[in-house]
Amino acid sequence: MQERFNDDEPIRLNNTFFVNKEKVYGDFDEQLENNQIDFIFGALDGDYYHFDKEILNIELELYVHKDIKLDKKFFVASRNISVFRKIENIVAIHEKEIRIGK
Repeated sequence: MQERFNDDEPIRLNNTFFVNKEKVYGDFDEQLENNQIDFIFGALDGDYYHFDKEILNIELELYVHKDIKLDKKFFVASRNISVFRKIENIVAIHEKEIRIGK
């Protein structure tokens, strides 16, 4: 996996998340030794998490209320379909953001 991170191209995970070494949270080499790599793909903005649209490979700004429990199924549907790319294809073209919760 380390070789893949040395390239400038993002690595695609579950056909939904596009990550590169600059998105790694913490020490990359230490995480690699532990066979687990943590990524930052959002930040708390008031009462909402604002997700990195580059990692999700979407154009819309995505905000999810902090009280909503998130897991992989929130982002990835069966057969590794990106939930928010599908939603993006359905919503009106003039929409700039999606807010979920309160």
